[in-house]
Amino acid sequence: MLVWHHLSSSFYVGDLDFRVTDSQLYRVFNEMGGVVYRDMSTGRSLGYGYVNYNNITDTRPVIDTMNLTTLNGNPIRITVATDLSGQSKGYDYVLFDNEEAATSAIDKLNGTPLKDKQAYVGPYLRKHRRDSSSRFNNVYVKNLS
Repeated sequence: MLVWHHLSSSFYVGDLDFRVTDSQLYRVFNEMGGVVYRDMSTGRSLGYGYVNYNNITDTRPVIDTMNLTTLNGNPIRITVATDLSGQSKGYDYVLFDNEEAATSAIDKLNGTPLKDKQAYVGPYLRKHRRDSSSRFNNVYVKNLS
């Protein structure tokens, strides 16, 4: 059950300066911490990240307060993932501490009834790694709406 609660309390942080680090994003949002996505070959930031909070009630004030504030001189953009009509896209990502925790979540939650659908919970793998046996600690969850 913790996973579903966690899913509704994450948001996207974009337009990040390319020098922003994971620890800097963590300090700014000061809860669960954020992840800055990096180019796999160069290690350079891709200019965006995700921040996860334990409680959904914590996210709205953070989004309202922090959206368009500056970090390393750049205004940052904070949003919740929605489609063009403002509806949830029906998926999210959960970052676990290790591969064992992610595997356990997949085993326990994949196929769980959610509203009138079955949740899909599986490892998130980039397109070029989907056929490899790489280690993971991030899972992809869809059919949430």
